[in-house]
Amino acid sequence: MKKRFCAWALSLLLAVSLFTPVPTAQEGVVLRVGPGGDCATAQQALDSLGADTGALTLLFTADLGEQGALELPPDKGITTVTLGSDDGGLYTVGAYEVYASGIPLTVDGVKINYLYGGGHNQTVPSTSITVRSGSVRWLLGGGGADVAGGVAQVTGQVSIRFENADVAPYSNNDDYLWGGGGTSTAGTDVSVGSVSISISGTTMQREIMGGSYVSARDAVGNTGHVDIAISDCTIEGDVYGGGESSGTSATSTSQSTRIAIQNSTFPLYDGTYGGNILGGGFIMNTDGCVDVLGSAVLDIKNSTITAAIGGPLAFSSKTARAGSTSVTLTGCTVRELVCGGSYSGDGVAAVYSGSSAVHIIDGITFPGGGAIYTQGYVEEDGTATVEGASTLTITGSPVTVGELSGPTDLALGAPLAVTGQYIPADPDRPAAVSLLGTGWRHQDALISYQGQDADANWFTFADDSPAAFQPGPPAVWSLNTPDIRVTAQIQGQGSIDPSDPQTVPWNSTVTFTAHPAAGWQLDSVTAGGQPVEVAQNSFSLPSLRADVALNITFRPLPVQLQDPDTQVQLVCPPESLPAGADPAQIHLQVEPVDRQSDDWNTVHTALADRADQLVAFDIGLYLQDTKVQPGGKVQVSIPIPAGFDRSRLLIYRVEPTGDLVQYPVTVSGDLAQFETDHFSYYVLIQQAAQSPLPAESTLYFADAAGGRVLARAGSAQVRSGQPLPVGTAVQFTAVPASGYQFSRWQVDDRTVAAGADGTLTVTVTDGAQTVTAVFVPAPTGGSEEPTDPNAPTTVPAGSGAPGTAPVPTGDHTALPAAAALALVLGLVLGLALAAAVPGICRRRAGGPH
Repeated sequence: MKKRFCAWALSLLLAVSLFTPVPTAQEGVVLRVGPGGDCATAQQALDSLGADTGALTLLFTADLGEQGALELPPDKGITTVTLGSDDGGLYTVGAYEVYASGIPLTVDGVKINYLYGGGHNQTVPSTSITVRSGSVRWLLGGGGADVAGGVAQVTGQVSIRFENADVAPYSNNDDYLWGGGGTSTAGTDVSVGSVSISISGTTMQREIMGGSYVSARDAVGNTGHVDIAISDCTIEGDVYGGGESSGTSATSTSQSTRIAIQNSTFPLYDGTYGGNILGGGFIMNTDGCVDVLGSAVLDIKNSTITAAIGGPLAFSSKTARAGSTSVTLTGCTVRELVCGGSYSGDGVAAVYSGSSAVHIIDGITFPGGGAIYTQGYVEEDGTATVEGASTLTITGSPVTVGELSGPTDLALGAPLAVTGQYIPADPDRPAAVSLLGTGWRHQDALISYQGQDADANWFTFADDSPAAFQPGPPAVWSLNTPDIRVTAQIQGQGSIDPSDPQTVPWNSTVTFTAHPAAGWQLDSVTAGGQPVEVAQNSFSLPSLRADVALNITFRPLPVQLQDPDTQVQLVCPPESLPAGADPAQIHLQVEPVDRQSDDWNTVHTALADRADQLVAFDIGLYLQDTKVQPGGKVQVSIPIPAGFDRSRLLIYRVEPTGDLVQYPVTVSGDLAQFETDHFSYYVLIQQAAQSPLPAESTLYFADAAGGRVLARAGSAQVRSGQPLPVGTAVQFTAVPASGYQFSRWQVDDRTVAAGADGTLTVTVTDGAQTVTAVFVPAPTGGSEEPTDPNAPTTVPAGSGAPGTAPVPTGDHTALPAAAALALVLGLVLGLALAAAVPGICRRRAGGPH
């Protein structure tokens, strides 16, 4: 009896304490189970728990045998469970089957025949099993179902971990790890959502399968994605990404699988079998299904294995399939490499894969010659077929193999040597060969074949990688590539180094440096019409495999001018210079506007209500002594005076008439910058603090057929699309062309009435508006007044604001009294008809629906 029990004062509580869990500092429970322990059996220990157990540790003191099932209760508040040994011995736990019921469980020094992470005929959301030490014969991450129609699913993820585990074999070559569930009862379902298996730093004997085990009629054990990661291990056994089906119509499919192995060894069982890594599952003696519906991926690095098989394994006249398979081996030792599936049987059925890809990186060692089957491997009379492309890729070191069969495509970054037999995928269709990397040179051996009767038509080479065939043995396909010619065409003023034309070896890389002439810069480079990336006037053409024509374009540098007195700067692209102007004859002249002049009064009057502070300049561009305008957009930079708030800067152009044009302004360092194509008076202002920046919107308009449209806001001319403060009133004037007369105004798709003088005033609202003037041909001598057949009835201006558009501005024009009375009578009559005549519908108040 533990001392803590002896400290209790009441004898009644002492008797009860014999079956009371002992709390720990971690607010969990530790119980010794077995002879001399707190509880005689594990079941008694579970029964003694309260509702808020927390972390539970059961330490076994002796072998308790293997009878019945032990199910962890989901209603005891258990957060984690550890099954361990009290004294370092390896003890059975008193149950043939242990069900974790979805509670995270750790095995640390016990012996279990069947361990399920899931429930017994019940579904759980997720499971987690960690093995540190001990012995487990069959470890299943999912649940178990043993009643007809039973369901023991895991709706989420199964997680299984072996971390530097000290694992003892339970039986001779009969230890299994299943990512999914297991059942031998008809019509049951032990499917799981997904599987994650991680094994590191562990030596053990075990068959590993990512999916579920189903061995009864119509049983289901499907799995989502399976991920298996093995590193720094020695494992006697095979690894399957999928599950196993050995029952009639039993299904154990996987959505997709991925197996990643590094720095591990898979020795043979008894030196005769094992060490196979398969992306798919296993099917035997059944018409069930172990298909991988999507991709099956193997990625194996620096490891020794027997065979890498991308797809499933089928025995005895059964069929299995993978959507696609991919096998990547890096620096491995392997006897056979099979990218598709593997089949052994009497030839009635087959193994299929949608497409397959083998990638060998940094060499591979094949003891005894080895073989690469890119389609699949067949033992006896079965069929293993890839329905799409089967690709073999080699990069890094050369590869030598005894037998190669089935590739439709070869991508070679290093030579391939076949010492024994080559079997094409299709005798009438050669395998397509492409070359990777920059290391190939003229007359390099690409493929060599030591066997007899080599056929030059086994392989066809890409147009940029021609090869010559030399019959053997050994037969050799070698690179046959003449030198590459590089020519260049230069536009503008400049040169390149090295100069053209250049003759370089095939597959070489050439680097050029561009040297623009004074006042010029490199604009663009193309090779064969495709743009080439340039960095600091240098560019490269990598892996040249065909003649190429360069086009190098230089363009003049922008003209950069500065007024020495005001420090105003100008950047003028070459295309924006006045036509025919010599950049050397262009200069910038900037004069501050004299505060005593009439021009200053014009500026100040136009901006008095907008600015707290301002500086005004007369900016001019001169060709020798003649003032000119730019031929396009130029950038102007005005120094920001001390004391100006940079968040409130605006730029205006002020015409001699006082009209204002606002320009977008950006701040760069101590400069306020804007773009313009016209020089006049320009003013940099600090907007008045009492007038926060108003919300802005736009009005769009354009000249129409038959006339022009002019727009003004106060005294300022307005441009189409110019940002304007909401609430600004803009007056539009229609100016007919010769032979035309003004007909009407439209705002968006609505016709509005003009004022008495034919103008239209539109108020800027939150949304953009489009104003259109419609013109019609004017009447000729003696003819009647022309009419516009498309002109709708307009709402007259009446007694409202003359010429104000009723919809855009929000103003309402009064109707004449007679028209108003007619409208009321019409409404009453319409309501009466709607009530009396079937088929006339009332509209809801919210408008048409």
